Amino acid sequence: MCFDASGRLYVCTNLGIQVCDDGGRCIAILNKPQEKWLANCALGGPEMNYIYVCNGDHVYRRKMKVKGALSWAKQ
Repeated sequence: MCFDASGRLYVCTNLGIQVCDDGGRCIAILNKPQEKWLANCALGGPEMNYIYVCNGDHVYRRKMKVKGALSWAKQ
């Protein structure tokens, strides 16, 4: 699970990576790279604009139009 800078939540599910707004409503689903299980998504990279996800026995990366938020950083 991870958050972007706008407060949207990204959660790995059987359907793919579900993107939820701050009210908890699913607003988008990012498809799985392959049909195996998803685990542990994170936004990162030099500009915090890549999403990384474990899918089966691989780690995939996808460039995003949003930037991630550090959960431990003071806002």
